[in-house]
Amino acid sequence: MQARGNISIARAFLFLYNNFYRGAWIKILDISNYALLKPRHLSPHTPFVVTRQDAKPVLIDDPAISVLYDFYVHPPFTTTESAQIQAALQQMKLSKVRSLFVVDGDDRILGHVSARDILGTKPAMLASHFGVKLSEVTVKMLMIPYDEMVALQYNELSNARVGHIARLFHDLGVNYIYVVEQNDMGGDLMRGIFSISRVSYQLGENVMSDLASHSVAEMNQQI
Repeated sequence: MQARGNISIARAFLFLYNNFYRGAWIKILDISNYALLKPRHLSPHTPFVVTRQDAKPVLIDDPAISVLYDFYVHPPFTTTESAQIQAALQQMKLSKVRSLFVVDGDDRILGHVSARDILGTKPAMLASHFGVKLSEVTVKMLMIPYDEMVALQYNELSNARVGHIARLFHDLGVNYIYVVEQNDMGGDLMRGIFSISRVSYQLGENVMSDLASHSVAEMNQQI
């Protein structure tokens, strides 16, 4: 008898919910005019979408911000100084990025390492210099240290164009230009990064080879 009584109470509660509470909720939100959507079950082995947000085609006179890899949109990937370069390269492949920031235990930037450098001739030269095996070369040996990383202030980019960034890549002979903004204490915060490969991809042409064939005057006319 006790079980039947509990079932009756549960049914009464369900009746009140369906006919009063839920009905009141529908009236308050006024969703009765919206047609019911038709969801479906997820397909097996569904992957995540792979996007290159903001990596749309650009022209040389478009805003520089259109080729910025913004860390407010894409959080940066990091590694440590002690990591071996092959481990760092594997992390890049898994994360689908071409470089990593090198940080300490408090996530403060110590440097930057790229797949281009890992796959180049530098590791063999470093192994010979330090007297270690190629497999023992660490990120610290190869990275660009923080005091050699060229940075622009984010608030100075409001009037800058893609051409200004391309020109800076060419004149400095670098593959990355970093972008910082100030925190409340007046210190630097890493806001984003310009990559020569990304800029070339969005422009649809090799930035370095293109600029090498132009005079300074010609570039100034374009930007």
